[in-house]
Amino acid sequence: MKEVRARPLEIGIVAFGVGSAGCRILSHIHRSSTLIEKFAYVSCDEQDLGYSPLGEKILIDSDINSPKSPSAIRGIANNHLDQIRKFLVDSKYVFIVSGLGGNIGSGLSPLLAKIAKENKVTVVSIVAMPFRFEKNKHFYAGVALRQIRRMSDAVVIIDNDSLLERAPKEPMLDVYALMNEKISNALNKLVEPPQGKEVGVGLKTFIETINREGYAILTVCESFKATEEALVGASQSIHQIAELKQASNAILCIASNGKVSTEDVAASISRLGSLFGDGSMEIQYGISTNDKQGLTAILLTSGFKNTKFSDYDPMAKVLKGIEMDEDLDTSLNIKLPKISNLEES
Repeated sequence: MKEVRARPLEIGIVAFGVGSAGCRILSHIHRSSTLIEKFAYVSCDEQDLGYSPLGEKILIDSDINSPKSPSAIRGIANNHLDQIRKFLVDSKYVFIVSGLGGNIGSGLSPLLAKIAKENKVTVVSIVAMPFRFEKNKHFYAGVALRQIRRMSDAVVIIDNDSLLERAPKEPMLDVYALMNEKISNALNKLVEPPQGKEVGVGLKTFIETINREGYAILTVCESFKATEEALVGASQSIHQIAELKQASNAILCIASNGKVSTEDVAASISRLGSLFGDGSMEIQYGISTNDKQGLTAILLTSGFKNTKFSDYDPMAKVLKGIEMDEDLDTSLNIKLPKISNLEES
């Protein structure tokens, strides 16, 4: 059957899915979003562009024998800058969804954020960080995260480890699919207009919450028992990433079968305030429905100056926030003529 999507509202929102993880997550969002007007899938791997039959496809052509570092990927992408800029025409908000650690996500996400920023739009980068056991990806992920923070108006971090904790024995491919679905559903619940009797959060509140100094962290936790259990689980996940006392703002969205009581909501807001400090944290909330058993706590918290991912980039500690060079490092694979040939000419 042909998929039918609601016509997007004309707000000027475009979204990029970058690399394998970004394209997968954005394809889930693409199926139900009524806010995002244009979708673009960007990767060096043609397979990544096939996760959605719709949207702009930007294949960054790379020779199989060419270097594959993030800076090399950015160099190759120079041939596609006009296509990217054309896609951004008339946009007001740009969402960049990617997984960091791999060469494509770590290389292209900061570049897209930079181009979008030059276009004078609000840039929201949503990044999934590599698993704890993926040690070989930590350095690239840390460097890319620092670059993205500098180029973006807001950065939302998703920790793969926090999503994996609930399914450690499940097949890895199933876990990846489940994680992509959780992330896309959570973002839709936070941004999309409410349906029916739902109490929505909405784009304005979402942007106001994350558009601050530092980072925002998105966590998702499910429970078959009580709202508080799901909330505590989501809070514990944040505690593993950053210091809770740094948080200044939060959005709590409770998704259930529609039977969450006023008492449950009030107790959850009160508990959240006590978990994150002296109770002065500004908390917005939403209530939505789903067709699953139990309930889901979607928690988006902002204001974090540092996270555990700061340790992934040793240069950040050395420079202590000072940028030696504002531009992104880019390498070009160009064969120069031999000196002897130059002399002959």
